[in-house]
Amino acid sequence: IHVDRTEHLCLEDERGDHQRADALGDDALRVSVPGIALGVALVWKTGWAAVESNLASIGWWFFGLTALYVLAEIAFTLGWRAVMDPRPPLKSLPGLLKIYLAGNSLNYLAPGSVAGEPVRASMLRERLGTSSAIASVAIFKHAHMLSQAFFVASGLFIAVVYFDLPTAVRWTALASVVVLVGLLVLMTWALQKGTFAPIVSFLSRFKILARRLERYQKGALQ
Repeated sequence: IHVDRTEHLCLEDERGDHQRADALGDDALRVSVPGIALGVALVWKTGWAAVESNLASIGWWFFGLTALYVLAEIAFTLGWRAVMDPRPPLKSLPGLLKIYLAGNSLNYLAPGSVAGEPVRASMLRERLGTSSAIASVAIFKHAHMLSQAFFVASGLFIAVVYFDLPTAVRWTALASVVVLVGLLVLMTWALQKGTFAPIVSFLSRFKILARRLERYQKGALQ
């Protein structure tokens, strides 16, 4: 009887894994289709002649640059996976990569580079639960912003010390570092207060967003 019960539990776990994997695939597909449509629209608006000219100027390096970009995105996804609790198995990497790229697409299109984070949390909550999904997104975004602040500050230091830059350019670069550090401090404060609880609470005041954000409020407080 004990063996039969163990086998039954194993079958239920496997069935749950398959269902979560299917849910991740469906969510990724729903977000990918609009992205592909937007890409086609951009090519249509720009004109294939201009696209072809640029590809011809790059040559075969295009495939090398694409591979380099894909490897970087895989590395970012592995870093995101490292802060997930429970940590998904390595075989789930393709699904996680789809979610990460879907969030990136929205971050590139919307100002502030944060529009994709709620989408990532929503697509991941079927596997980790709402609170764990939001926590993983918040921690990864915080680490990402910290690395960006260090990279920008280092680049600005080298530019100011070794290059003769116009005063306007120096002040603009300095202002960008101040803004980036300010956002990093704000996000650190948000994490200490309970991840995105203050942000979710503020957005929930708007009737058009209240119902959509209701299910995230509890997870944001944890």
